[in-house]
Amino acid sequence: MTHMIVSTVPVGTNPKGIAVNTTTNRIYVANFDDSTVSVIDGNTHTVVSTFTVGVDISVLSVDSARNRIYGITQTKNNLYVMDGVTNSVFVRVSVGTSPEGVCVNSVTNQIYVANAVDNTVSVIDGMTFTVSTVIPVGNSPTHMGVNPLSNCIYVLNTLDDTISTIDGHSHTILATIPVGSMLFLDSATGIGVNSHTNCIYIANGLDNNVSVISGNTHTVVTTIPVGNNPIGMSVDLIANQIFAVNNVDDNVSVLDGNSHMIITTITVGSAPTSVGVSIS
Repeated sequence: MTHMIVSTVPVGTNPKGIAVNTTTNRIYVANFDDSTVSVIDGNTHTVVSTFTVGVDISVLSVDSARNRIYGITQTKNNLYVMDGVTNSVFVRVSVGTSPEGVCVNSVTNQIYVANAVDNTVSVIDGMTFTVSTVIPVGNSPTHMGVNPLSNCIYVLNTLDDTISTIDGHSHTILATIPVGSMLFLDSATGIGVNSHTNCIYIANGLDNNVSVISGNTHTVVTTIPVGNNPIGMSVDLIANQIFAVNNVDDNVSVLDGNSHMIITTITVGSAPTSVGVSIS
C-alpha cells in the first residue's frame, strides 16, 4: 500500500458525507448544496452518475449486500433509502427529530438512525421500512458504527463524550463508555469499526487523538495522538489500518491496527471532513 493520492474527482457543491459499496466498488458522495449524490466508479475514479435526492443529505451509509444507500439530513426527520442499481430514492421513512447519524447492519438488515434532539436511536426494519423500536441513548447522539459480526451498534453521544453500545438482538444498552472530547460536524463520521479485530475507533476532535475501544470488554484500551481536530474515521478491514481525517491540518493520519501507531500522514484538500475505504 503506497498511501498516496492517485486521483482527485470533481463532484457537486459542498460535498459532505461519503460511503463505499465494497461489493460494486462504487463510492457515494452527498453534495449538500445541490441536494444530489455523486456516484464514483472505484476503478476509473470517474463520476458515473449524479442523481437528485431533493434534500440536503449530509450523512450516508451503504448496505453492500442489498446495494442500497441510506441518507439523512438535519433539516428533515426522514431516512432516505436509495437504490444502487437505479440510482434513485425509492422510499422515505419518518424517524426522530434532527437525525445526525445512520448505519446499517447488512447481516440483520436493520438500519439505525441517531436522533440528536430526542436523544434516541430509531431502528428500521430493512424489509418493511418501518420503525420497529426506539432506543434511548445519551445526550445528542450523532455518529454511528456497527459490528455486523457481534451485532453491536455504537453511538457517539456528542454532549456527553460517551459511546453507547447497543445490543442488536435485544436493542438494549450494553455499556456506556467515556471517551475524549468530541467535535461534531454534521458531515463527519467520527467512528470506525473493525469487525475482524472487534476494535472501535473514536475521533476526539477537541483532544486531537483517537480512542481505541475493545468490543470485548467495552473499555478504552489506548489513545492515539493524531493531527488537529480529527473528525472523520474509516477502517480498512483487510489491511487493518485506520484513517483519521484531521480537519484543521488538511491531512489524514494512517494508523496501524496492530501497533496503534501512525504509519504515515497524507496531505489532502482543504478542510476535509469524511473518509471512506474502497477495496479494489
